[in-house]
Amino acid sequence: MSRYYAGIDPGLSGAIAIFHESGSFEAVYDMPTITHKNGKREIDGSVLYETLLQYKILHAYIEKVSARPGQGVTSMFGFGQSLGIIKGVLAGSEIQFSLITPQRWKGNFKLLKTEKDAARLLIIEMLPRRKHLFKRKKDCDRADACLIGLTGIGWQSAQTGA
Repeated sequence: MSRYYAGIDPGLSGAIAIFHESGSFEAVYDMPTITHKNGKREIDGSVLYETLLQYKILHAYIEKVSARPGQGVTSMFGFGQSLGIIKGVLAGSEIQFSLITPQRWKGNFKLLKTEKDAARLLIIEMLPRRKHLFKRKKDCDRADACLIGLTGIGWQSAQTGA
């Protein structure tokens, strides 16, 4: 039975990237969300659980996020709540996880101080047969999830896994 790793870009517009234990790319999913009657969106923990359940996840790598200047209290609370849902689903699924700072994964791919779209363009180069999954500008979160996962599992082992 194959086993997998997950890279997770948390947040409502985030994504989950799945890599085979060999390091090859398997799939990418937009973060599942639910909109409540009051209009508030949050991560749909049950759909996230079902998505991860499709794979025997060895380990998940999540971007370690923190508050930035100019972000409002409400948005940061919501972001923290999203991270909590993700961690709860992983814990309930008995999937171990590690947090990876943006400085680490972006530094690993020489993306520090670049435009948000740079990660998407890079992943298209790295996974040319999967470029259709990253064709829209808003697919930058999918690309981030991939690069977070690749950093976690060790980029060198994943270079050939297009």
